[in-house]
Amino acid sequence: MVPEKTPTEVIDADIVVVGAGLVGGLMSWDLSLKGLNVAMIDSGPLVDRAAAVRRFKKAPVKDNNAPYVTAPYAPSPGETDPWDYYVQKDHDSRDPLKQVGFTGLYVRNVGGTSWHFTGHAERMYPNDFREKSAYGRGEDWPISYDDLVPYYERVERAWGVAGDETCVAPEKHAYPLPVIPLTYLDEQVNRAAAALGDGVGPLPQCRNSVPYDFRPQCCGNASCVFICPIGAKYDGSVHVMKAETAGARLYHSHVVYKIEVGDDGKIKRLHYANYQDENNPVYGVAKARVYVIAAHGIETPRLLLLSKGEQAPNGVANSSDQVGRNLMSMGGVDSRAYVPEPVYPLRGPVNATAAFRGLRDGAFRRDFACIEAIIINGGFDETSAPITEAENAIKAGLLGKSLRDRVHNRTIRQVYIDNAVEMLPNPDNRINLAEERTKVMDLPRPKISFKFDEYTMEGIYQSWVRSLNVLMQMGGRILNKKGDWIDPPKPTREEFKRLVEGKLDPTYNDLAAGYALISGTCRMGDDAKTSVVDPWCRSHDHDNLFIVGTCNYVTSGVVSPSETAAALGLRAADHIAATFNLHGG
Repeated sequence: MVPEKTPTEVIDADIVVVGAGLVGGLMSWDLSLKGLNVAMIDSGPLVDRAAAVRRFKKAPVKDNNAPYVTAPYAPSPGETDPWDYYVQKDHDSRDPLKQVGFTGLYVRNVGGTSWHFTGHAERMYPNDFREKSAYGRGEDWPISYDDLVPYYERVERAWGVAGDETCVAPEKHAYPLPVIPLTYLDEQVNRAAAALGDGVGPLPQCRNSVPYDFRPQCCGNASCVFICPIGAKYDGSVHVMKAETAGARLYHSHVVYKIEVGDDGKIKRLHYANYQDENNPVYGVAKARVYVIAAHGIETPRLLLLSKGEQAPNGVANSSDQVGRNLMSMGGVDSRAYVPEPVYPLRGPVNATAAFRGLRDGAFRRDFACIEAIIINGGFDETSAPITEAENAIKAGLLGKSLRDRVHNRTIRQVYIDNAVEMLPNPDNRINLAEERTKVMDLPRPKISFKFDEYTMEGIYQSWVRSLNVLMQMGGRILNKKGDWIDPPKPTREEFKRLVEGKLDPTYNDLAAGYALISGTCRMGDDAKTSVVDPWCRSHDHDNLFIVGTCNYVTSGVVSPSETAAALGLRAADHIAATFNLHGG
């Protein structure tokens, strides 16, 4: 139990939304337009885009979190060392069937992790919602693809999604904006893939191909995953601002640390610490008729577990003991090589404009996990590929024209295929509360237990085989430690074992976990004994509490997660508005 502080301020609203990110902001906007009094509470600070761009430019290590301030009162995992926040025993294990280091990234600020997401706007596939019925794997959702289609369409209009009938997607449909075209690099990879019986197509994107909704057209900045300098890529702050315009109130730098349950089983109020004056926090409570928790896949279950009390002995919304369990992300393997002819990476939006068409869905899913393979537009590294080449050339003693030619000739030949592989729900994969505590608020840090199963590992292997075959079809070569050109490793089981054990050069082949998806930790279902929320994202335990986002996922699929999370949010918002008067005064 977290001790209560004496409140000295109060937030009152019809609806309190915890998390002013991609889902919470969109829901707040929609509910405000429906005439409801909405208060958005976010643990992190506001983001000044211009300041974030300057911070990114000055950062010596240009990773996902580099543009953003990590507030000490709202910590999150760092990309260089995620275990400065996560607590995970044996995170350095080389046996992913026992434990694999979880590196899921997110940021805590207004707009949320969408500030540094890829901008891919993908629908899940119909069979992702019925994987048990279709393939005997995982579980079935209590809702279907068809249930979400009208909400997918609403999200695509709200974000301004660019695409056309050639996109890699579950079905052909219209998009609000013209497609983002394939790069020259994509076209060359497609030629190799086609020779092997596969192909590459454009990805739907929530970055503007033409000016839309007072946001400019994408101009292809190479920093656009980490921070879009001009706002052409959608992020959650767009609808946070729209919600404010529609009448919602935003309380940034307010850390909700406890959900209080009343004697009647309803949520009574939220306890928060206001850090807008970082050195002089003020404690308060937020009161509403309906509460929405949209704080992402780690912080949402962490808050629910932190809120243990007399009326919620296992944590809020946790009579099923499923809060924090079934943590899913994506397994993955990255493959890189130099090819003989220039392919010119670092042109067009980074990180990717195209994906492979094969192994997204089909009967193979009875045997191994589905795969999304994308072609990274940023060479071997999305921000520092040319810098790394320059460092290596200088170490080799090159200067002047020789240095310039080396950097140019190698960078323009870099091909990087990034594979994300589905995971199935496993109750032993989970986030819980650690004994280790945060420095400022003295709250338990998230304790992670995370491993792959044979199904995912086979998918990772199959993704690696395809990537290496494509790279070799393109004539790909790599450098050994002596600087000699050699062929990539052969895609055999023996070499894959060496990859998993960390015995291959990670410059060209590396295994990863965490990736772009953090899901499953407050799963949806019809049965209150085996799930946390119902099909409308309402808590089974507390009828005035909605828990919304990727945490609701029953299975993960393999597409970028944001559009489905947003669609679930709009669907929940419709239900909240339709039933609001049932919650009394």
